[in-house]
Amino acid sequence: MIIADTGFWLALANLKDRHHALARRALEQLSEGLATTWPVVSETCHVLASHLGVQAELRFVKSIQAGAAKLASLSVDDLPRMAELMQK
Repeated sequence: MIIADTGFWLALANLKDRHHALARRALEQLSEGLATTWPVVSETCHVLASHLGVQAELRFVKSIQAGAAKLASLSVDDLPRMAELMQK
């Protein structure tokens, strides 16, 4: 499972993003599924609506609903690892 962050989703959605082609190629070459989190979905929706409009936001939500990525749950038990990764 590969974790997709907001930057990845925004690059996919925006043809003018300088990383769009790279994100598309990465998506096409995946040998495993994507995972993302509710905070990433929320942030992606906000940025898409602000910069590309509500239709882009809706396309993103529908893609997640259709299985573009598995939504991973986070809990308090994940905080030590999150802090460890932040320190890197």
